[in-house]
Amino acid sequence: MLEPVLAQVCAALESQGIPAVAFKGPVLARRAHGDVALRPAIDLDLLVRRDDLHRAVTVLAAQGYALRVDPQRPDGLPELHFRLDHPEEWGPRIELHWRVHWADEGHGDAIVARATPAADRGPLVPAASDELAILLLCYARDGFVGVRLAADIAGWWDNLGSELGPQALEPLAADHPHLVPALASAVVVAQAVAGVAAQRLMSGPTLARAPQRTLRLADPLALGDPQQLRAQIVMVERQTIPAAERPAFRRRLRARAAEAGGHSFPYYPKLAARATMAALRPPSRLVRTGDTIVPVPRA
Repeated sequence: MLEPVLAQVCAALESQGIPAVAFKGPVLARRAHGDVALRPAIDLDLLVRRDDLHRAVTVLAAQGYALRVDPQRPDGLPELHFRLDHPEEWGPRIELHWRVHWADEGHGDAIVARATPAADRGPLVPAASDELAILLLCYARDGFVGVRLAADIAGWWDNLGSELGPQALEPLAADHPHLVPALASAVVVAQAVAGVAAQRLMSGPTLARAPQRTLRLADPLALGDPQQLRAQIVMVERQTIPAAERPAFRRRLRARAAEAGGHSFPYYPKLAARATMAALRPPSRLVRTGDTIVPVPRA
């Protein structure tokens, strides 16, 4: 069901001169896991150029998609994406992105510029280094909590990692320095959890820019209380964005609280304090054995 809808949506956008890059969803399922059924999804993620975003919404609205009322920045852009509901109840929601992480505003356009059509004339797919960077940045956005994205990164690395040259993410780090804290943190965590070879992706000095507290907050097994996990996600976000993004960070917190009814998400001082204390403790060593991730306390 997802793939025909994805093809239809991309064709509608392409007919209006709007290139759209598919990421995660069924495209990733086939590339990382070899079978679309191995990565269930209920929505489709598309990335368009910043200047095409509102026009893309208009195109999809003409196809019957309904735009949700999402918080917008003062410049009229969403924080990450617009959400559009399929005209049929059974259909997948579309998440129409203009960027993939809070820390940088030009990265999305660069990904679209480098993307190429899939071999089967499907939607545009990002370059290999961009696709891995997207997964790593999404992992950072999720606060390194849970195994879903870690499994995606592991599958992608096993199947496609050989396509990358040495230190393949260094050019991205140089072109988009504000992404480095999040990206370097994700590479270090992915090495521990998913078996990614960090030194093949980034230089030592770039990896050293990963905030240590962020690394200690990684919780791949998601064993904590849900409210505590939310607080940890917020702490990771706070540690990996540039100072100029902090007003927007506070705006996002207010928007999330409003969406959750004003009381359940996510920045309670006590929970944040616990997250900070957890970050100050020596981290466990994460060992990946096959498909199992085991935290082993450091000596």
